[in-house]
Amino acid sequence: MATDTYLVDLTMFEDMKSKVIMGSVMGVEAQHLATLRAVGALLEGGAPQLIKIPIGADLAKLPAAAGNVAFPDAFEQTQPDLVAAPESGAVR
Repeated sequence: MATDTYLVDLTMFEDMKSKVIMGSVMGVEAQHLATLRAVGALLEGGAPQLIKIPIGADLAKLPAAAGNVAFPDAFEQTQPDLVAAPESGAVR
């Protein structure tokens, strides 16, 4: 919901500084979504022990889904029913 809301609200700003701020926050929300997808893929792939990947881990042991879960669609398509109206205060 947050990514979609920031994306739609981004178009409402006229000044570049506000657009840059909203765009940077939207990018972080997209990273959160990608992380959740990767964790979901690890759980579905039967490898919950790999959710915390230590430095030096054997990446070849990761399930294939963990490496391609956000490709080719790294960003979600906007879903109008998930967008909070700016006046709702849902995203601050």
